[in-house]
Amino acid sequence: MNSPISIKQTLVLFIKAPIVGQVKTRLQPDLSPDKAVKVYKAMVMDLLEMLSQLNIPIVLHYTPADSEDLIRNWLGQTYSFNPQQGDDLGSRMSHALTSTFNEGVDQAILIGSDIPELNAEIIQTAFQKLDENDLVIGPTLDGGYYLIGINRPRPELFTGIHWSTETVFSETLTVARSLDMDVAELEPLSDIDFPNDLKALLERLNHRPERSRKDHPGLYPLLSNIWK
Repeated sequence: MNSPISIKQTLVLFIKAPIVGQVKTRLQPDLSPDKAVKVYKAMVMDLLEMLSQLNIPIVLHYTPADSEDLIRNWLGQTYSFNPQQGDDLGSRMSHALTSTFNEGVDQAILIGSDIPELNAEIIQTAFQKLDENDLVIGPTLDGGYYLIGINRPRPELFTGIHWSTETVFSETLTVARSLDMDVAELEPLSDIDFPNDLKALLERLNHRPERSRKDHPGLYPLLSNIWK
């Protein structure tokens, strides 16, 4: 009897060093630079706590490249850390995923760190969809995407995209279709760029406070204190 094939999976997480004045700057001036950093750190810590439930290897790709000591002092030594490499977001994502596949991985999913409503179930679903699809992607409400997963390096997906615009998701789908890729789409989620994004998130979390305290132990009380 043949043994079942073991699929090697890895999560790639893009993070930024929590440097005051350089993180989540579009939350200002509603939030002070210090509070913007606290919000970002809370999002990352809640995300990592959630990801720990999955028992899937996590590789953190950070920016700026000279901030490894700061990142390690913040998050500890549990994770694998790599600096992001590339001239734009697309090249950085492509490099991160390609380097992950070079480690012998079969499925790799890359996520951002500013999607508080991303949960373990969505990530598990994404990996399941990679069993039958070439690409899995989770759109954000502003036209980008919060998650992208592939079964092998696909640098074409990250080339010629107008990054940080409302067409990122649609342009990526166009490229995927041109490559005859089977694509699975996930539910859309909201990322956190502006104060109104945070206020809308807090309003949603307030509808289910007990669950919010459990799922967002750092972010929910922080936002509740900011907007009493």
